Amino acid sequence: MFGTKPWAWDDLKEVLRCGSKGSVLLVTTRIEKVALMMATMVVHHIGCLSEEDSWLLFRQRAFTTRVEEDSHIAVGKR
Repeated sequence: MFGTKPWAWDDLKEVLRCGSKGSVLLVTTRIEKVALMMATMVVHHIGCLSEEDSWLLFRQRAFTTRVEEDSHIAVGKR
């Protein structure tokens, strides 16, 4: 969103300070420096999903009707 430009983050953080008590904001990034710039309490490092877990997650979201046609499966596995 903003990359690593501190002044852009400062503007965003100022707006977020106006949230209601107990409000939570989840920021996801692949760049640890971005997480540190947000001054979070904890930075969680997570790994990548395995190919099998990625496919299972995709199937749960893409095939909500439980009908999995071969042509759709082929596209989903690309």
